[in-house]
Amino acid sequence: MLIDRGPPFEGAWALPGGYVDAGEAPYVAAARELAQETGLHVPVGAVHQIGVWDQLDRDPRGR
Repeated sequence: MLIDRGPPFEGAWALPGGYVDAGEAPYVAAARELAQETGLHVPVGAVHQIGVWDQLDRDPRGR
């Protein structure tokens, strides 16, 4: 499922994603963000990593 991005990349399509909260496991964050952005609720065990985009300057909003 793709989402329509907001500023600063408004109009572009992206995979759902977001920030990992302090002390939160990445898979828990992925399930939480998926639910927040799409309304789909999946068990944490059903989340599989397909890639990591973590260049320090890739997003002007920060890491």
